[in-house]
Formats: sequence, structure tokens, C-alpha cells
Amino acid sequence: LRQLFIVLRSSLFFKNIFGQKSTADEISATIEKFAANSTTSPELFKEIVSELYNFLKYSDNYLHIEGAIYLARKHILSKGELWSKAYLERIADDLCRLSMNLPGNIAAEITFEDSQRRLYSLDSFKKSYKAICFFNSGCNSCLPDTEELDAIQKEFSGKEIEFISADICKNREVWS
Repeated sequence: LRQLFIVLRSSLFFKNIFGQKSTADEISATIEKFAANSTTSPELFKEIVSELYNFLKYSDNYLHIEGAIYLARKHILSKGELWSKAYLERIADDLCRLSMNLPGNIAAEITFEDSQRRLYSLDSFKKSYKAICFFNSGCNSCLPDTEELDAIQKEFSGKEIEFISADICKNREVWS
């Protein structure tokens, strides 16, 4: 319970500090201040850096996720002597996932297979941009999202974006 309280308190603390940052440079400068101010003790450094990394990694704000990538590269992976091998492996795996499909970059190639086992890549669809939405029609939480997606599709009608929807509630043959 004490650990949960510490995590919640640190999360609120980080949210107050990082919620005011609006650029990647501001976020990395703040990360550097935290790192510099915790170098008096390796244990303190590890505690602060790992809590900050988790806060940034699980944020909904993409700039925070970029901050997590920066923090992991500069203060975790580059200081491997401080961390366990298992932790370093987990962070390396995180970085691989977090670095995929970054805003502004070309999306990773995704290949789909239809019910006749024909393969389609994202490039095989008509438009330059694609938005893929997987949803469950039997899920009450998904329904508002599908209604919002319909509104977005109407708003972007005639533009260079194609919306691809897949209802995962139905069997694979139906949605594939």
C-alpha cells in the first residue's frame, strides 16, 4: 500500500511538472534536471529515473512518450551498470515498441489476409493515408467510438484518407 501511495504521489507530481511542457526540448531539459539532481545516490537516481520513465511511457501525450524514449536511451540503457540485465532487456523491448509508428513518420508496413488467403498491404489500398479501426460491435464502450469514427469519415470524405474498419466481434471470415 505504501508503494502504491508513493507511485500515485509521484505520478501526480510528474503530471503537474510535465503537463506544462509543450515541446520535446522542454521535456528533455526537465528530464535532465531530474537526472542531475538525483546523482548523489545511485539508488535515488534509479528510483527517480524509473518512476519518471513509467510516468512518461504510459502517458496519453505523445511528447511524454518521446520523453520516455529519450530518458531510456540517455539515462537507462547508457548506464547499464546501474540496472539489472532483465530491466535493461525490458527497456530495450519497450524502446522497440515505442519507436514504431511515430507521428510524422511513415507507418510500418502491415499486411492483411482476407478470407481467401489473399494478402494485401497498406499500399494496396487506394488512398495515401489510412486509418485502421478495430472494434467490437458487442462492446458498449466501443459504440461511442464507432459513432465518432463515422463523423470523422464524413468530415474527411473526398480527402486523401481511407478508413478501414474491422469488427473483431464477428468471426474472422467476416471481418477479414
